[in-house]
Amino acid sequence: MIEFKMTPRFRALAINYPRLFPQIDNPNQPIIELQNEGWFKLVEDTLFLLNRETECMPEDICDGIVVHQIKTKFGGLRIHLNQTTPFLRGVIAMAEQTSYSICEHCGLKGDIRNIRGWVATLCEEHFLKEKHRIEDTLKKNS
Repeated sequence: MIEFKMTPRFRALAINYPRLFPQIDNPNQPIIELQNEGWFKLVEDTLFLLNRETECMPEDICDGIVVHQIKTKFGGLRIHLNQTTPFLRGVIAMAEQTSYSICEHCGLKGDIRNIRGWVATLCEEHFLKEKHRIEDTLKKNS
């Protein structure tokens, strides 16, 4: 099993939004499982919008809205809340869709790439680096 730890930059971002991340001090729950920072600005902007919307909600509703997990899946960004609203779902859907055009490593324009079954959104440079890394790993393990 792969153990994820939040990068310092993502951890600092989560600390800025205590309402969305009340569980931030639990070391067993990384919450933001992104190892590369190419989507940092996208995640930052999304959290800003989610937080602004929850600030406008009645306290009994907004206190229950917590970021459960942020990760990558099938080459795209995934943001999971423990409960949501139509507006919050729209913000998340926009961010997830946008992630398919941003390199998850560097933040430049990216495309969905498939490297031997591993799917990621990468620019040309990072696609070639990851392709070589994966192929080298497969050669060493065979």
